[in-house]
Amino acid sequence: MPRKSVKNQNSEKKQNQLEILNPLLDAIQKHDLQAVSNLIKAPEFFNQSYKDKAGNTPFHYIGEISDEKLRQQMAKKLIYVGMPFTGTNDKDEGPKCLAEFYAIQAKKRKRFISGSSNFWLIHPRNNANLFLSIFISFGMSILLAPALFLPLMLGLVLQVIIGERALQREEQLVAKHRAAQLEADFINDIKRDKLNVVKLVKYIEQGVNIHNLDSGNQSALEIAAKFGVTNQINLLAPYTKEDLLLAVYTAIGNYKMESLNLLLSKTDDVDFNYHYTPLIVAIRSKRPDMVNVLLHKGAKVSDLVMDTAKLHPNAEITRLLENAQKKAKAKPAAKPIAHKKPTNVVPMFDAKRKAASKTQSKRSATEKPATKAVNQRKQSLRSAKK
Repeated sequence: MPRKSVKNQNSEKKQNQLEILNPLLDAIQKHDLQAVSNLIKAPEFFNQSYKDKAGNTPFHYIGEISDEKLRQQMAKKLIYVGMPFTGTNDKDEGPKCLAEFYAIQAKKRKRFISGSSNFWLIHPRNNANLFLSIFISFGMSILLAPALFLPLMLGLVLQVIIGERALQREEQLVAKHRAAQLEADFINDIKRDKLNVVKLVKYIEQGVNIHNLDSGNQSALEIAAKFGVTNQINLLAPYTKEDLLLAVYTAIGNYKMESLNLLLSKTDDVDFNYHYTPLIVAIRSKRPDMVNVLLHKGAKVSDLVMDTAKLHPNAEITRLLENAQKKAKAKPAAKPIAHKKPTNVVPMFDAKRKAASKTQSKRSATEKPATKAVNQRKQSLRSAKK
C-alpha cells in the first residue's frame, strides 16, 4: 500500500483533534465569540462537561488567548451564565488570567438590574445620565408639583422591587447552571478515572450530591459501575455504602463483570430485592458468567428464579441453576442444638436451702416430747383461728 504523504497525515491529525474537542472548546480555539454566544443559549448546554482529555476546562483555553479584549469578552460570556472558572486539570493546574476572571465575577455581582428590561445591564454607559435625570425629576417634582411626589416615590419603589425580583431570578438561574456544570464535570472525572479524594471532597463542598445526581438520577457509585471504572468504585464505596446494592444492578445491566465482582466483594447480601434479585436480573440478561458468580456468592435458587429461567431460556444458565439446586438438596440438614438443663442453678441459694433443712431436722430430733406437744397445740390453735 502506498504511504500517506506528510500533508495528508497532518490533515488527518488536525481532523482527529477537532473530533476530540467539543463544540465549545472548538469555538474558543477559533476565537469565534458568536459561536460561543449561540452555544450558551441552548437549553442542554450545561448538562454536559466541556473538559478535554487532559482535564482542561474552557477557561484554560480562554486564558491562552493573547488578545486581552477578546479574552475578557469570552470569559464574561461564560461567567455571566454561571460556568465555574476555578476548576483544575488533571495536573492540578488552574487556568491562566485567573485574576481577570475574578474581577469579571466581582463586576457581575455589583451590577444593578433595573426592571425586567435590564436597562442598566444592557446600557451601562447611560447609568450616570439616568441617575442625573432621576435626580432632576425628583427635585422638580418637589418644587413644582408636590402632588406628584407620592406617585413618583411609589413608581421608584416599584421599579426597585421589580429589579430585585429580576435579579433574584437571574441569580437562581446562574446557580442552577453552575450546579449542572459542576455535576457534569464530576461525572466526567469518574468516566476518565481522574477523580481522587481531594477532588471528591472539593466537589462535595461545592454542593454536588454524590448519592443522587440530577442528570441521570443515579449515584456516583452507579456511574462508576456503569462504565466499569474499578478504581473509582474503590474510591467511592466507603462514601456511598447505601448505594452499593443499586450499583450491583447497574453492573449487571451494563454487562460489567469486573464491576460486579468488585461490588460483590464489598457485600454479603446477594438476595436483596428491588423488584428483582440480582440473580433474576442476570438470568433475564442471559449472562451465564454473572449467574455463576452470584451462585458462588450464595444466591438462592427459588421457584421464582426457575420460572424466570424458563421464560428466558438459556441452556448454560439452566444447567448452572439445576446444579445449584442439587447441591442445596444434598447438604445435610443442620441438627437442632440440644439445650441441656442446668445442673447447678443458683448454687448459693441451693446450699442455704439444704443447710436450713438440716438445721430444722436436727431441732425436731432433739426436741423433748412435752415441748413437741406444746408446739403442736399452738399450731392447731393457729389453724382454728384462721
